Amino acid sequence: MVYYDQGILVGISFVSLRRFKEWDKDPKEFFWARGEALTAKVLYDSSGIVQKILRKRRTLKPSRRITEEIIYDSCFNILEYLGKLRNGSLVGDEYLTRYAARVVAQYAEKTLIALNDISPVSENEIWHQVRKARIKPSHLIPDYPIALGIKGTRLTRRVSLSALRLGRETIELVRNILEREAKNESFLKLLDDALPGPLPGARPCMLQ
Repeated sequence: MVYYDQGILVGISFVSLRRFKEWDKDPKEFFWARGEALTAKVLYDSSGIVQKILRKRRTLKPSRRITEEIIYDSCFNILEYLGKLRNGSLVGDEYLTRYAARVVAQYAEKTLIALNDISPVSENEIWHQVRKARIKPSHLIPDYPIALGIKGTRLTRRVSLSALRLGRETIELVRNILEREAKNESFLKLLDDALPGPLPGARPCMLQ
């Protein structure tokens, strides 16, 4: 159900208690489920079950399987959209270039959430939390907001270069940290795959 409250769109949804209990077991939901537990306010809980689940969720640590699964999926998508980013830049397709850049930034964001064990508290705050991450690409601060579209620019080429560098540095970061620890063979192969080359005419330091 959705409605407007003083011009703000408010959404209300329902979830079964069984599904609510299992959210932290889903790799795609784990970090968000824990983050939401930190800020959740219970209006009514006569049995105390919800409060008990929230207390437990606030202190949960991700399993190795959850962390690897999130990072593997994110790296796969970063590589895929870096290819689309390069294709869009080569043919002058601004929509494809900017869309691919945003997706690269979103999956770099997911990678850093897993690497730093971040608990996202809301979509409004997540980019601030990611920027403060301890483990992050060298040029995250300038590249992340531009690639994500938070910091607007008319220069599509600047967006593509920021996303390209963000994606490459994120993959290299993962390779350096997890290459010796990852057990998933597909993941190890992914880390060994070649990254897309630089855009024609791009200079390595032009955005620094």
